[in-house]
Amino acid sequence: MSPSPTTTCVPLRIGSLSGSEVFHQESRRQPSAKLVAPLEQLSKRINIGLVVALKQDTWSIKFQTESAKQLFKKYYGPAQLKDELPESFMQILDRPSRDFWEEQTRQGKLQISFYEIDDASVLIALEEINSVPSRSPEMLLVLGLTPREAEVLFWVAEGKTSPEIALILNAAPTTIKKHVNHILEKLALENRLSAALLANEILRSSESS
Repeated sequence: MSPSPTTTCVPLRIGSLSGSEVFHQESRRQPSAKLVAPLEQLSKRINIGLVVALKQDTWSIKFQTESAKQLFKKYYGPAQLKDELPESFMQILDRPSRDFWEEQTRQGKLQISFYEIDDASVLIALEEINSVPSRSPEMLLVLGLTPREAEVLFWVAEGKTSPEIALILNAAPTTIKKHVNHILEKLALENRLSAALLANEILRSSESS
């Protein structure tokens, strides 16, 4: 998703300490102990991940809270457990003004904000946004269907024909027709339209709950 133009980069203070007081210790691989504990406590208290990025030859992670590590792993893969920032972060950090944006993936929605410490250091805040769950076959399991039957009914509710569902689920059209017949029998319904209406009612109910 393209970054939004809203700039949220601001000078940072941690308690009574300025960014320069706690971050510029070039001889250390990790930030000062004065910073680590407050960041971990803050991260837990407001339920966000915090990352300190330092610019030397290139931007790298100097420190990250445990919650930040888990969010990087969830949204960008196991490779991000290292001290490397995702490419999208690097592009934003190299801009004159750093932006706020939301990353939407199959895993969910991640909101990212940048807070300036000094010319060579930035605090990155990662917040997972709880959104309304998208429609999925799992929502139809409440009807007492098998996982495969729930998948078939989901696509019936989406208006797909048996041949189309067969392609989506990598199955034979005759197999899909058998599943549809089993679904109608199990739910005591007369036809596909009735099944689609019932499924959509369940899906809408799940989305709004």
